[in-house]
Amino acid sequence: MNIKLIKEKVRLVKLSHEGKSIIEIFRDLNFVIGYLDDNYPYINENKGCNIKTTKLRAVLLNLNLCENELTEILTHELGHVYVHPNINTFKIHEIDPVWVKHLELEADTFASEYLLDDDIFKKYMHLDFDKIASELCVSVKLVKLKYDNLSVDKKKELQEFFNDNYSFLHSI
Repeated sequence: MNIKLIKEKVRLVKLSHEGKSIIEIFRDLNFVIGYLDDNYPYINENKGCNIKTTKLRAVLLNLNLCENELTEILTHELGHVYVHPNINTFKIHEIDPVWVKHLELEADTFASEYLLDDDIFKKYMHLDFDKIASELCVSVKLVKLKYDNLSVDKKKELQEFFNDNYSFLHSI
């Protein structure tokens, strides 16, 4: 996985669709947004997928998503659109499971980079990953991915920031 490439794609998407919601971005890309039928054989495994054919571009979502999951899944699917433009995730279950895991990690990484700013760990330095996720209404998985994908320099900067501020906060 090339984190620099994904970060650059996120930057370009945000730049070209500045101020727009994820749904508006999908509409700009001529995607229809709908729901997976309860008869879809993988309904319990899938929270969403996208279909790209010559005649249709659509994002299909599981009906049982809460609002926070909806935003995260839509952003994940947008990651597939930008990072895997030639893959129809509606048929992803037919692909090699190892490759699927790789594709899903890249789409999750796109979502973590899109939804979470680089400064969240400074802003919420007093909170653990679970509490940051709760505060920002995203999954813990995305918060962990965001941290794991920080550069070595950024992690070092955070550690120094934490050390400086932690001792100050606990001396009060």
